Amino acid sequence: MWRAALLLLLISPAAHAQSLDKVDGPRVADWSGGYFASFYLIEDAPRGLEDFEAISIEYLPGQENDETLLIPDAQGNIQTSGSLRTKNGTSYKFSRSRLIEGDRLIKLSFATETVDGVSYNFEGEYLRDYTEIRKGDLIIGYVHLEGLLRKYRDGLRVSQAMLGLTPRGIE
Repeated sequence: MWRAALLLLLISPAAHAQSLDKVDGPRVADWSGGYFASFYLIEDAPRGLEDFEAISIEYLPGQENDETLLIPDAQGNIQTSGSLRTKNGTSYKFSRSRLIEGDRLIKLSFATETVDGVSYNFEGEYLRDYTEIRKGDLIIGYVHLEGLLRKYRDGLRVSQAMLGLTPRGIE
């Protein structure tokens, strides 16, 4: 009898954790339009990243029309594609990119291919409660995606900054 009670005590937390996961997820599949978009700075670009214009998070072929392709793997990863664009029109295609579920917030991680010795990487998260950006009494936009962007030249980091980004049309 005591063995059965002990077994129930050991199994109960695991069953509870699994049921919480099912209630919470898959969040990207439920609201993919919030994660797949072009994201821009609301404020001026920080020093060292003045040429930054936008990042575009894109579906892999078939993902947009098949929600099962947006369900995370066992590590919480959902593969994506996309690019980072600079003000001079250079496009840096993602060499790796993924959305990450499994925590309170959905995260984004990407690294770009190298173009003329320059590459970028980003680690950030989509905010649940958007942050207002103000200039005086005027609201100029809302941050939806926040993270650290690093710029590399010939493999050496030359700048980095925390960015607050908003999808096009929400500014």
